[in-house]
Amino acid sequence: MADKDLRRAFAQATKEAALEKAQQADIEKEAELLAAYADGDESPSDAKDSELESEWQELKRIAMVKFPEGAKFLGLSPRNRLVAIAHSLGWSYEKISKASGIHKNTVYKWVTRRPDIKLFIQEFSLKNGTSDVIKERFSELEYNAFMCMKDILNDPTRSDGMLRLKADISKWVFERTRGKPSQSIEHTSSTDFRKFIEAMNTGAAQISEQEKEDLFKN
Repeated sequence: MADKDLRRAFAQATKEAALEKAQQADIEKEAELLAAYADGDESPSDAKDSELESEWQELKRIAMVKFPEGAKFLGLSPRNRLVAIAHSLGWSYEKISKASGIHKNTVYKWVTRRPDIKLFIQEFSLKNGTSDVIKERFSELEYNAFMCMKDILNDPTRSDGMLRLKADISKWVFERTRGKPSQSIEHTSSTDFRKFIEAMNTGAAQISEQEKEDLFKN
């Protein structure tokens, strides 16, 4: 067999192996999702209403499509996950109880007191666009960003790079709280940082001599 034919045969074998590997990964993922959300022997015993039972089965399909990541939450049973998603989608405790065969008090305790289920609910809601959860996460990020800026400004390092970074942060803070100054200053050193502060005094932001001394204190 010629080298060209060998290369072609090798390339074909490589493609087939990659395809087989991808198909096997899909099979394993599907099995993982079924294990995570298909309640099997835990099937609801109280869901005698055919319409409600149909909704519960549909909930499983929604869970697998909208939140396959739920399979990664260890220590949760399929019904733990399904109850959490039903709650996230606005089902009442009574409806969840009837559909799942779980006592209403147990449903309430799961979604309000179990940290692992509460985290599951939060992650599902975050992925599927619940605005309150997204706002809460952004608030956490804002706090972390604020603390990061605070740490940088309090860093005693006096290098030019750190001074430029501090100047950028200071400028951003001043613009957020007092508005942009009428004159812009490019800074490359601590001297330019002082010029920047002087420029701020030409605009709406007035900084006292004591404040300037505090800013440039070693």
